[in-house]
Amino acid sequence: MKKIFMSLTLIFSLLFVVLFSAGCNGGGGTEEPIVSEEWKFDSEVHWHPCINSDEKFDVAPHSYIEGDSVRCHICGYRREYTDEEKFAEWKAGVLATIGYTGDYSTDYVRDNPGADGKISGRQLFRESRSGSRFFCEDARYMGDITKETPDERRLSAIMSVADGGFILYTEEGEGGALKTGRESCSAETAVALATCPPLSALEGTGLETIRGIEDVTGLRAALAAAFSGRELESVSLVRNGDGSVTMRAHYLGSNTDERITEDDYIRTDYDITISVTVSDGRVSMTSYSYDIKKVYTDRTDLSGGMFMTVRVSYSFDEAGYSEITKRA
Repeated sequence: MKKIFMSLTLIFSLLFVVLFSAGCNGGGGTEEPIVSEEWKFDSEVHWHPCINSDEKFDVAPHSYIEGDSVRCHICGYRREYTDEEKFAEWKAGVLATIGYTGDYSTDYVRDNPGADGKISGRQLFRESRSGSRFFCEDARYMGDITKETPDERRLSAIMSVADGGFILYTEEGEGGALKTGRESCSAETAVALATCPPLSALEGTGLETIRGIEDVTGLRAALAAAFSGRELESVSLVRNGDGSVTMRAHYLGSNTDERITEDDYIRTDYDITISVTVSDGRVSMTSYSYDIKKVYTDRTDLSGGMFMTVRVSYSFDEAGYSEITKRA
């Protein structure tokens, strides 16, 4: 009996080995392949592996979707965007912004840090346009970042009148009181104001020659030539988590100043960073910052600087426009 049991055990063991080893590679077996539900992949394709052999099933190229990186929606494989891919999307957004003729509102915030690092001055500016309707609002504040004191305020709007002319309304702060002015302006001025695209958001970025730039090498060359006396330290193109693409350029530079007395500074060092972000096919934000350090014979001081952020929304601020025309 014992011999019969051992024989049966051996037979079943051999049968299991034969069937299991033949499951994926055919091997003369008749069972269905034992295929893993998990995906395996390399940089080109993905597949389902056989559990107990090297055979591959459902081999296919990756099928990508866009995001902060390029991800295959079938197997989950991710690859990073190349710099050229990021540049192509970024350039298309800059060009679309330069040629944009629709509604927009642009908000500027400019801070001026002093030698102590505190904000010594803040400037807020908004411009909006829709068709022939245009307005800008300019408010300046003096004080540190926690205490803002109104110092000067100017509002303006341009409007067409029944006889075909144009009127420019302005409202300025003078001695604590608001003074309203109204004057005729030329058709050329009206057109310049009323059709100005949010290209002003790109001022100071050195991207005036963007149309002629074909690749990342050309971008670097254009930025390097944009600011004389400033050495381009680095250029980066970053794909952000929300799918936007940011170009960031960093410059360093110095000016040598003639020393007259021991107390005069002998050199000025500049540290400048420029960034331009494209999202949803247009420029959505730019920033421009620089720090100035005065180098003396015996010390180095942070003499000042500027940090400006510009945000563009592609819609018209109807409430803001109505308020200004009502005041005018």
